[in-house]
Amino acid sequence: MAHLSSKLVKNLPTKLLQSRSISSSRLATALLPPSERKSSQMPPKEQLAFGRTFSDHMLKIEYVNGRGWGDPMIGPVEDLRISPAASSLHYGMKAYKSLSDPNDLRLFRPDLNMKRLSNSMHRLSCPGYDFDREELIRCIAELVRVDKDWIPQGEGYSLYLRPTVISTHPYLGVCSPESLLLYVITSPVGPYYKSGFDPVRLTADTEYVRAWPGGTGNAKVGGNYAPTMLAAEDAAKRGYSQILWIFGPDDEVTEVGAMNVFFFLRKQDGTKELVTPPLTRGDILPGVTRQSIVEWTRSWGEFEVNERTITLPEIKQAADENRLMEAFGAGTAAVVTPISCIQYKGEDIEIPATGELTKRVFHDVMGIQYAHCLCLLSQHASSFTSPPSITSKRLTSPAHCKSSLQISTTASNASSEYDVVIIGSGIGGLCAAAICTLYGYSTAIFETHYAPGGAAHGFTAKAPGIDGAFQFDTGPSFFSGLNPDIEAKASNPLRTALDAIGETVECHKYTTFGLKFPEGDYVHTTSFGMPNGVLDQVSGPSAVNQWSELMRRMEPLEAAVAAMPTAALRFDIGAVLTAGQFLPNFASTNPLENLKLTRPFSDVVDGAVSDVFTRNWIDLLCFCLSGLPASGTITAEMGLMLGEFYAPGAVMDCPIGGAKAIVDALVRGVEKKGGEIYLKSRVDEIVVEDGKATGVKVENGKKIIKAKKAVISNLSVWDLFNSGIISNNNAFPDDFVRERKATPVGKSFMHLHVGFEMARNELSKLQPHYMYIDDWSRGVKAEDNAVLLSIPSVHDETLAPPGHAVLHIYTPATEDYARWEGLDRKSDAYKKLKEERSQYLWTVLEKIIPDIRSRAKLVQVGTPLTHERFLNRHRGSYGPAIIAGEGSFPFPKTPVAGLLLCGDSCFPGIGVPAVAGSGILAANSVGLESVGKQLELLKGLRK
Repeated sequence: MAHLSSKLVKNLPTKLLQSRSISSSRLATALLPPSERKSSQMPPKEQLAFGRTFSDHMLKIEYVNGRGWGDPMIGPVEDLRISPAASSLHYGMKAYKSLSDPNDLRLFRPDLNMKRLSNSMHRLSCPGYDFDREELIRCIAELVRVDKDWIPQGEGYSLYLRPTVISTHPYLGVCSPESLLLYVITSPVGPYYKSGFDPVRLTADTEYVRAWPGGTGNAKVGGNYAPTMLAAEDAAKRGYSQILWIFGPDDEVTEVGAMNVFFFLRKQDGTKELVTPPLTRGDILPGVTRQSIVEWTRSWGEFEVNERTITLPEIKQAADENRLMEAFGAGTAAVVTPISCIQYKGEDIEIPATGELTKRVFHDVMGIQYAHCLCLLSQHASSFTSPPSITSKRLTSPAHCKSSLQISTTASNASSEYDVVIIGSGIGGLCAAAICTLYGYSTAIFETHYAPGGAAHGFTAKAPGIDGAFQFDTGPSFFSGLNPDIEAKASNPLRTALDAIGETVECHKYTTFGLKFPEGDYVHTTSFGMPNGVLDQVSGPSAVNQWSELMRRMEPLEAAVAAMPTAALRFDIGAVLTAGQFLPNFASTNPLENLKLTRPFSDVVDGAVSDVFTRNWIDLLCFCLSGLPASGTITAEMGLMLGEFYAPGAVMDCPIGGAKAIVDALVRGVEKKGGEIYLKSRVDEIVVEDGKATGVKVENGKKIIKAKKAVISNLSVWDLFNSGIISNNNAFPDDFVRERKATPVGKSFMHLHVGFEMARNELSKLQPHYMYIDDWSRGVKAEDNAVLLSIPSVHDETLAPPGHAVLHIYTPATEDYARWEGLDRKSDAYKKLKEERSQYLWTVLEKIIPDIRSRAKLVQVGTPLTHERFLNRHRGSYGPAIIAGEGSFPFPKTPVAGLLLCGDSCFPGIGVPAVAGSGILAANSVGLESVGKQLELLKGLRK
């Protein structure tokens, strides 16, 4: 985006198009240069005073009668330049609504906020009130994306958005305005009440009136607030946080100035009732948080939820009779705030503070705002069915409950042209984008899912009655070589990508994991094959000697793997410069021995190991890494892994925050170099013209995005050639398509995610991972035989509420998709099969945590259909089952110019190293112009 001078920025918003509606497609930006932005000067979050600090940019849209809404413009925050005769200054002609955007870039129910803004404008007779609400949301989303660095980290902190509409009509008389300015400013804030979630004390004012029937109390207008300031100041002097406004001779409760109110009562007959005053009289603002709470609590079916008149005398009577159980307020800024006291006619009505319902509602609201929306998916599945998006914001329910909005803009806001377009944001796609942006290519990723990361993304969920959320990894949690405190290996592609973009992942180092085998229970360490190690304990000195011989034979092969950094490889003449400089590293290696790298690992094992247990262990290691035993796993892959496992001083890494922390680091790296990531943005078609990939179609084929240099597909090989996404399959040779479609599909897997109760001292007695085998004689590929268990909470206490932990346990590549094929996920047959097929995992889990079922507070079962749907895995597959020596991976190039591949279908192996390496290779293959940048990268990595 171009950087314009401040003087020019001031002139830009005056250019108006003759259009009635707001349109995000005409959104223009005039951003401050990075050197002039002040996000680094934001005060510490604990010092943020509400509405005192503002971000760098604002959104402005002008309206003029007869011409309609002009071009939306995001530019620097600046003083407004309006006529001193503007009618807004004389008759309160403005309407505004606040949206809260917490630290994970989500907007809370923006559709309802825009509806209220429109209604408030209509109430004030503002023209243009019938603007396109969704288009304005898109513009606001872009503003937040631009100023995302202003979002303070931490629950309770957010970027407060203030959309405002003022009249700019220079006229002193009383009339509807002829011109308007809509602008949006943003402000980083902490909790609205300095006490945070602590209870507030209110006073019921019997002297002043906030609003009245037929007035503007149900509209968000400035005239409702200025008259309340005098009473609020008086309340503060007397030790009360806010005014509880009442109306009429019976002292009917209306609202607090900054929030709606709820009372949780036990009625005379003993039944429970949640009451909030009704909106029917028109003197209460229809709060978005209020509506959400009414809808959620009604969906629980646990007590009555009524919008009815309630008076202060009724509240006092309920308190006197110990029937007033809780009271709380709710609003955009206040979120959910407990109320401990209401002063009424000189007497304090004391209320039990911070009850269970208040805490439950608070955590549900915060859970959605801070990207814990899966808590509602898991606990209220009948009411909430799908994650949100910019174009489909609704979490459908009987009450039409809508949730947060992920603000990574969709394809509708993408530019019409980039150097590189990447389909899919798995680790492969993110690594490709990271390197492409580093090389200076304008790059955009289009992701169908609501979160980046592919099979490595994380999700959160909540359990009833437990404060806080559980955070799970959807896929890998076994990592090594990531810790920034340890020297990087050139053979570790993921670390290479992170180092290249200057990003790090905080990790906890550990050296052990558990083994539960028919031979007994053991702890794996780097001394596994040494005297007194596991091999010695099971099979004796002969096995130790054989292991030593295997390691000796692997040394030159490991050296050959390390001799050529992944980042040096490319598939054009430029490799002479980038890879050629590393050829001397092979001088000390045996060329004939190096050929073994492409052969099955069993070829190496057979000549060194005869011990049955050792061979079984090697098969299990291979299977966990590639989904195949040693006879099908390529030796190069094991050359990398064995060095990470058994080198002196080798450690493994537990990313703090789970695998999502790795995804977040890659996303940061992509975006800081100008790359763009569009979520909920399915690519409908790869456009192929004259034998070259020239771009993609999105938004149901309505929008074409050109790729000047390349389209990189992170799709699986089956999805690429079977889904119809390629506009012209004839561009590929028939035998190429047949070969790719015939790529063998690895089996799927069953998966349990469990949030459970366990103290830290108990967790310290567990291992972070366990490998389990039931019967070696059945083979590692047998169904219900091999199991992997990860308990990341052993080393990372941030993943679960205090006193709790998370785990995930799964069967790697042994679940047959055929038994699930065609099942309706809502059918009884599916639920029954899901229950049956998860029992083996429970059985294994109980061998490690015997009372896990009683400890479990949250359980989610993943099936092949789950993986197919949420991870976009073809037939829920664990990955391609390409057998070393019989088949080969295609690497990034295709017969279609400009179409490159990355992901686990085009690089040896199916784990994180494989997909990360594939992304780097794809980026290196975009064009010869990147050779210079690639050489700079390699030079930097050597330092």
